[in-house]
Amino acid sequence: MDEFMHDKSAGEIILDNKEYIYPALFYIAGLLLGSFCYNIVNNSALSKVIETAFASSVSGLFSLFLNRFSLYFSVYVLCVFLGMCLIGFPFINIVPLLMGCEIAIKTAHYYVNFGVKGVGFAMLMIIPEGAAIATILIFSIKNSNALSKDIFSVAAKGETTQIDIKRYFRRYLIYGLIVCLTALINALASYLLGAIIKI
Repeated sequence: MDEFMHDKSAGEIILDNKEYIYPALFYIAGLLLGSFCYNIVNNSALSKVIETAFASSVSGLFSLFLNRFSLYFSVYVLCVFLGMCLIGFPFINIVPLLMGCEIAIKTAHYYVNFGVKGVGFAMLMIIPEGAAIATILIFSIKNSNALSKDIFSVAAKGETTQIDIKRYFRRYLIYGLIVCLTALINALASYLLGAIIKI
């Protein structure tokens, strides 16, 4: 009974949840890196790409959905691919780092070019989208990390434990469906709010 009542130290809590904490830290690092690097990559071509991606008044709902879905699903497929690689687990945290950079560059673009109005736009249109996809990615990365380590243990260390592939792929399917749903919700929000929120 005493062991259940024992409070865990901060170090134990971090170690117990490191599969969630490390991707979140890499995502935050990506946000910082993207913010600092925006001035380096800031040019007219980048501005055109960013503004085209959010031109919801010009684009239809289906094209917005395809835009979001292709971005989110390509990042998700990268997570899945690294999970199935023998040595994917050391490199899997690159995914939230890149996603954080992408969100920060878009946010910095609207802040630099539109000031306070741009900050409001980013808070309504970009930050919720980034937070939703980052949450899904963190769970996907945990799954991919575990699968890659299991594959490494069997292939490189010669352990005879069996990998429960069905369990991993069931989770991948659930996360993939959530990615599709997130893309649809974000496209719908952008389409509906695009008529109201203009900068």
